[in-house]
Amino acid sequence: MIDSSVVGVAEMIHGKNDYWRPYVSDDIERGSWPGMLRNAHRKEEKEVMTRGKGTRSRSPLQSAGVGIWVGVLIGVICILQSGAAPTAAEAKNAAQSPPLLKVIGVSGSLGLDRPISVKVTNLREYLKPRDKDPKKFVLYLDGRRIDGVTPLLVPGENILKFDVKRTDASKDAWNALLGAPKHLVRNVSVSVGYDQQEPVETMADSVQLYIVQSSFWGWACAAAFLLAAGWFWLIATTTNVIREVSDEPLNKRPYSLGRIQMAFWFFIVLGSFTFVWLVTGATPPVSNSALALIGISAGTALGARVVDVQKDEQWKQNNPNNLTAQNPRRTHKSKGLANDLLADADGYSFHRFQMVVWTIVLGLIFISTVHLTLAMPEFDGTLLALMGISSGTYIGFKFPEK
Repeated sequence: MIDSSVVGVAEMIHGKNDYWRPYVSDDIERGSWPGMLRNAHRKEEKEVMTRGKGTRSRSPLQSAGVGIWVGVLIGVICILQSGAAPTAAEAKNAAQSPPLLKVIGVSGSLGLDRPISVKVTNLREYLKPRDKDPKKFVLYLDGRRIDGVTPLLVPGENILKFDVKRTDASKDAWNALLGAPKHLVRNVSVSVGYDQQEPVETMADSVQLYIVQSSFWGWACAAAFLLAAGWFWLIATTTNVIREVSDEPLNKRPYSLGRIQMAFWFFIVLGSFTFVWLVTGATPPVSNSALALIGISAGTALGARVVDVQKDEQWKQNNPNNLTAQNPRRTHKSKGLANDLLADADGYSFHRFQMVVWTIVLGLIFISTVHLTLAMPEFDGTLLALMGISSGTYIGFKFPEK
């Protein structure tokens, strides 16, 4: 229906002229534009037919004027209708739109296994419809969705309380938030979102997220790691734990490549385990690749020692009566850590260089992955096979070594 204001416009244009009003008034009130045009056309035909009977005739200019005025009237009415006030249905839909939510405050210490409270404007009004459940709100930290954390609505308040946890569903988000730490804390923005909707705008200041989450036992493990590293350094400088068995004085004995590699992987895996425990507060699983690398290094050291023992026994069998002669292998002296790792009695060798390089490269990748993702890496089987081949080659070349 076209409202009465439109009819008023027609009256303003045409006044109270009874000749014009039949063209428009009834059809305007009914909202029938085609009907209005048909009525105007029919009236023109009747006037033409009755001109010879003495009725008042109209000039062609006047007839054309009727069409012009009707067109102008239609245009004015269309303009008014396009800017008309919203209908009752539109007003009702606008009234039913949900209130605007904004985060205006965050309280509590933000970190794993710690509760925080998020204050949201218009929260209780937003939850008034029966289909709105406060437990469907999701926590967002720096725009990252933290799934698996169910909030509680504080009675009588516009506050959601979250017991922050790291679950399988939110593991990737927490790895991004806690990984590659530069300090013990970092600033993050806090927001919430309902179900699958985008997070709402936050007006609250950034909150400090604690990177180190662990309890007493995590710190105890970190202290044990540092103690073990210091203890190992002490015995490495005072015993032959990482040196070859030799008849030379302790400080003159050469370093063992196999033993150093075994110690290298042991402390990398132990340090990674401790780091992840400190940051996440949970004991991390040891990856299959970590077990494989420890096994390869242990097998390399064991294989090298077996070869050395066999060579010593062979020398004794070849010199049964020469009690004063010294085994050349056991008289080899150290020339420094780098030289001992890359060279033997015959000089520098590529198989030793290859083993050292691959050990360092994989070690750096291992440490970087743990630092960024808070998990021990899983190396490709081909890469682990390459590491095993390098170690096996090293053991094989020890047979002809002096």
